[in-house]
Formats: sequence, structure tokens, C-alpha cells
Amino acid sequence: HEEASWRVQYYQTPAAIARGLKEELVQALASRDVREKAAIADLRKLVVRLAGLGSAGAGDVRQLLTGTWRSIGFASSASQDAPARVSLFSGGHFVFEGSTLNGALFRGVLQEHAEGAEIDDWYMRVADHEMVVFGSVVLPSGRREDVAYTARLDDFSGQSIMQRITSLDMPSPIGPRTPILEGSERLTVPYIDSQMAILADPFGNFEVFLRSMEAAVALG
Repeated sequence: HEEASWRVQYYQTPAAIARGLKEELVQALASRDVREKAAIADLRKLVVRLAGLGSAGAGDVRQLLTGTWRSIGFASSASQDAPARVSLFSGGHFVFEGSTLNGALFRGVLQEHAEGAEIDDWYMRVADHEMVVFGSVVLPSGRREDVAYTARLDDFSGQSIMQRITSLDMPSPIGPRTPILEGSERLTVPYIDSQMAILADPFGNFEVFLRSMEAAVALG
């Protein structure tokens, strides 16, 4: 008698694949030096695979982004921090050029006016058409101060969002600032679901966020 051989094939749903990729991405961000080119390449591959699982429409992106998110990691396209230049002017004004990802707006100010200060955890809160990015910095004296910037979100188009910064709040003596000219930055959302959001800028940098409750669980 011939024995029939049966091959069992296991099918993973897109949701199961996404869950595995997200877990791998969180672990990689926590355990690898994201300044290394090899690490950046590996992270980018994970993001591309997540993006390939499906894209949300403009209405879905706007709805899913609503809430509070914690930044858990960043990868640069050029093994360096997101490029940013900030100039302060009298009358409580500023001019900003570059990327806002990875706290670059805050870093640009601190590099010029508070050398040695370090940015602590930061969060992104989105409601309606407004986004507030906030966190804290540790000054060279050891004192901790809050920082934040507010932006208007316009022109949701597919996975693309236009961010227009309206105000910047920094510790004294810098204080609250408003832009001299209304600058804008086009951000894309390569991947988003109810737990994870990935934002990318025109320079090829990307930042990974977890909804604040999920971030606490994932990072312990």
C-alpha cells in the first residue's frame, strides 16, 4: 500500500504578521544602536514590510492618530540625527528649518542656547487638527523642565499630512516662541494601527510611536 504524504501549510493572517513585525521592531529599537548603518537598514526593512501589509486612507489615518503616543525610537537615513536649524529672534519669535522628528526642533534650540541639556521621553498628542509634541529636558544643572510645540495638521491626503508649527514652549530664558513665518513640513505615515504609528519625513528619517498605554507595557 502506498502511503499518502500530506503537507500541512500554515497560513498567517495579515494581523498576525503585523503583530510579529511590530514586536521585532520594538525589540530592535530597544536593543540595537540605531546609529549603525546595518541597524538602520534592518529597521527600514521592517518598516517597509509593515507598510506593505496595507495602507489606511486619509480619514482612517486622521482617526487612528487621535490620542496620545510615546516615541520609542528613531532611525536616520544618514546615521545622524534629523537635520534641524533653529534661529531665535527678538520679540519671542523663531525660524525653523528641517525635520521635527526625534525631538529635532527641541534639539536645535538646545544646541545653540543650552549646551549639555538632554531630552528625556517625549510624546505626541493629536486631537482634531492639532498636534502637541511634549516632553522634558534635563539641563546641565540637573533641573528638569518641560518643553512642547504645537502644530496644526492640514491636508490629510492618503498617508500624507501637512504639519504647520504654530508655537514653541521652552524653558526660561528662551520662553514661549511663535514662528516669524508659517513654516510647514510634509509628514507621511507609512504604517499605523490602533497601537503603533510610524512617521517619516522628506529626508528619509522615521520615528516609531506606541500609543502611551501600549508603550508602558512594551517597554516595561
